[in-house]
Amino acid sequence: MTLPKLRYFLREALHNLWQFKTRHIFSLTIICLSFVTVGVVLSLSGNLRVKARELSKNLKVVFYLKKDAPPADREAVEAAVRSSPLIGSVRAVGPDQAIDRFRTNFPDLRDILQNLGTNPFPASIEAGLKDAAVSPERVLGFIAEVRKLAAVEDVQYSREWAEKVRALGRLVEAVGLKGHRIGNAMWSDVHANFVVNLGGATARDCLALVKLARTRVRERFGVELELEVRLVGEFAPDELP
Repeated sequence: MTLPKLRYFLREALHNLWQFKTRHIFSLTIICLSFVTVGVVLSLSGNLRVKARELSKNLKVVFYLKKDAPPADREAVEAAVRSSPLIGSVRAVGPDQAIDRFRTNFPDLRDILQNLGTNPFPASIEAGLKDAAVSPERVLGFIAEVRKLAAVEDVQYSREWAEKVRALGRLVEAVGLKGHRIGNAMWSDVHANFVVNLGGATARDCLALVKLARTRVRERFGVELELEVRLVGEFAPDELP
């Protein structure tokens, strides 16, 4: 009795599938699309987690060295960095390595270097943090100690820089400049901490945006934003932010 019943159910199932084939095809399509969507979401989520881990691992402190610093002073900086328990990796980067890296990462800006006629990049010591979860206070204390050494010209801390960028974006948005345009340059309407080139933007367009943002923030919050980029070229006094 079992085999005839099985044949009956199979026959009825096939008949039902054929009779309502359009509906079933539509249902199967929806199911397949759902699996594809879930797969894409999981893939993106996984990629974002990987990127987040990479960013956390790539937190580093860069000590820029004075061009005229004697070798002994430079070696003292590298020795101090290597001896810190906070540091997991250390790399000495010379001016030639730095300019080669810039040319590789920014091939469209090679003309700027040619026009300068000199290498503007100093030697540096790049220090990767051993533990990305270390408190900023400990890192800043370490930076303060190394900064006292004679050969250190400047220091860049990637987490500190990221926090500055986020803070700038919040201030620019708070004073109503998100999406504001001058010439062909615009404060991004997505993240207000970036200037977007709409096509043919000039340095003067960008400086005008910066100048306006500094003025608005000063007037509203009493905060003086510092210009941390190096200006290359000639500008009239009233054009400078």
